[in-house]
Amino acid sequence: MRLVPALDLLNGNCVRLTHGDFSTAIIYDTDPVAVAQRFAAAGCSHLHVVDLDGA
Repeated sequence: MRLVPALDLLNGNCVRLTHGDFSTAIIYDTDPVAVAQRFAAAGCSHLHVVDLDGA
């Protein structure tokens, strides 16, 4: 089994939505590149990036 972390982006921030509701967005980080680098440093070879601004 392969685990692929996901990174949801909204207005340039890493966020989590509840049931796809944009009004519930919680910002977890303001630097998506740094988050992606942390995933890579942890050994992740793939990353699923979702641009919620374009969804």
